[in-house]
Amino acid sequence: MKKTQLLQDLLVFLSVAFFATIAMDRTLLSAISHTDTLDAIARVFNFIGSGGFQLSLFLILLLIGYTRAYGKQGLIAFLSAAITVQALKHLIGASRPWLANHGSIEVFTGPTLAKGFDSFPSGHTTTSFALCYVFSRRYPRLTLPLYLTAVLVGLARLYCHAHWPVDVLAGAVVGTSAGYVLIRIQKDKDIR
Repeated sequence: MKKTQLLQDLLVFLSVAFFATIAMDRTLLSAISHTDTLDAIARVFNFIGSGGFQLSLFLILLLIGYTRAYGKQGLIAFLSAAITVQALKHLIGASRPWLANHGSIEVFTGPTLAKGFDSFPSGHTTTSFALCYVFSRRYPRLTLPLYLTAVLVGLARLYCHAHWPVDVLAGAVVGTSAGYVLIRIQKDKDIR
């Protein structure tokens, strides 16, 4: 019974946070100040959250004998999160901030493959949180730096106006959920 209540409380909290974030999206983005130092930091974390960097990491882990299982697990977490997020992005059809801020473009258009209408949820944030969840189960001592990195990836996406705050929040939820589901399915056994 406690697990059910905890899940219900978590869903209520996430719902309130989601709608509160939507209401404040433009205000939060307009409050971001840019500096040369922050530009450089944002570039680093945008790179860390990119699919190319994350896939390269798994290939390296797959090539090293004693990390092969972790590479497989990370690759599966990445692919499941990436496929989920791409499906959501194109079904929802949310405009990116840079597009919506240049005219009277609707924020949500519905299903589309049009460029610039693939904002919700943040893919960089989703895959980063999925990996963070999975690898923090394998390396508990790295939990704080892993989550800090995932949060900074999400903040970098906001900083460069690639996403609305709600996109990043949703990415964190979808990514963490994808990691959780993978671990539940696997039941902490190595993927063969």
